[in-house]
Amino acid sequence: MKKKKQYFCKSLFLLIFLSISLAGYGQDKKLQKTYSWSYKANEDVNLSFNNYNSDLNIKTWDKPSIEYKLHLVAKGAREDDTERLDSYLKNMTFSNSPESTSINMKFWKRRTSIMNRTKLKLEGEKEVILTEFKVTGELTIPKKCNLDLTSKYSDIELADVLGKLTLKLYNDKLYGGKVDNEVDISAKYSTIEFSDIKMGADITLYNTDFEANSIGDTKFESKYSKVFINTIGSLEMDSYNDKFNFERTGDIIFTAKYSGFISEKSGRLKADCYNCTVVIDQLEDIELVSKYSKFEFDKGGECKISASYNDGINSTQLKSLQITESKYGTFKIDKLTSDLSVITGYNDKFIIPETGDNFKSLKVNGKYEKITIGIPVNLDYRFKANIKYPKLDINEESFAYKTKIIESSSIEYNAVKGKEYEGMPEIKIEGYDISLSITEY
Repeated sequence: MKKKKQYFCKSLFLLIFLSISLAGYGQDKKLQKTYSWSYKANEDVNLSFNNYNSDLNIKTWDKPSIEYKLHLVAKGAREDDTERLDSYLKNMTFSNSPESTSINMKFWKRRTSIMNRTKLKLEGEKEVILTEFKVTGELTIPKKCNLDLTSKYSDIELADVLGKLTLKLYNDKLYGGKVDNEVDISAKYSTIEFSDIKMGADITLYNTDFEANSIGDTKFESKYSKVFINTIGSLEMDSYNDKFNFERTGDIIFTAKYSGFISEKSGRLKADCYNCTVVIDQLEDIELVSKYSKFEFDKGGECKISASYNDGINSTQLKSLQITESKYGTFKIDKLTSDLSVITGYNDKFIIPETGDNFKSLKVNGKYEKITIGIPVNLDYRFKANIKYPKLDINEESFAYKTKIIESSSIEYNAVKGKEYEGMPEIKIEGYDISLSITEY
């Protein structure tokens, strides 16, 4: 009986010992440490920095040096994982000179993360397995440093900089201050905010939100993105399914499909659009090639359309509308101050309630065109028409006819309202099945 009791006690002790040993085996060893690198640098040093899954704060100073601090929190799955990682980081160096420095914080050859475990293959080391791995960084650079930043999966704070800035971002959030130099940005799945970019910018976006207070002359190439900028210089844009919103812009070259463009005030507009919406309150001259698009202008200068298909223009006031070719368009202009011309039109609608004392001409050649125009009652003008199947709503009694030929379904008119003089305003309509209504106000 005594032997059985001794055997039971020994077995219980062994079980407890094994449990404690097994519980201790594989316990994480935590590493919480800051690593620092500092290099001498010219004030206009070229810095290439590669950042990966690490929130980064970029600051500037007047010192002739670059400093980077890496804050690390890690837990090893095995006894020596964090020790080997610590040793590796302490001995890591980067290519540097006062003129050019390159810092690559993607310091592993291979990285995989599965089930809350991160495996890092380090150069010259066996694999490190971590149950926790988080890095954040602080980068301090000279104010005139030319920074080339590549980053993924990070939040980035960027102070005011004076040097050239190049950004290659993927799934990042970047919040920047002022940039007094040229900027080159390429971004996917990111959010970008700047205060001001003084000089020009070359921006390529994919599924990215971009905001800024002001930018100089800019080139955009973008898809599936949203852009909000208060003031910008001249714009050259290649767009697909984007949304652009501005308060004020310079001249615009807008090549786009399925995109929206809004501005309160702009310079000249040159657009090649497919299924777009363009809304500009005030602008200068306009050149369009378009299909299935809508344009709204509060006040504009001369509008020239090379080719239009199933478009709509709605404007409070234009100086002139000159169309080379149009089909199925609807053009509503509350006040057209100078002239309308259509070289070839097909099944369009023109609604012009008001012209003015400076009105010069309306010339339309087409088929199935519908035109409604308002003319000042005291305006003298010449009226010419050569139409097959006409539908005219005009005050014929007010005209003095030089030619008036009505044959079956065709008419030919050459008439004058008021006092005839050389260079007087003219309304000239030619074509097939055209509807014309002239109202006086």
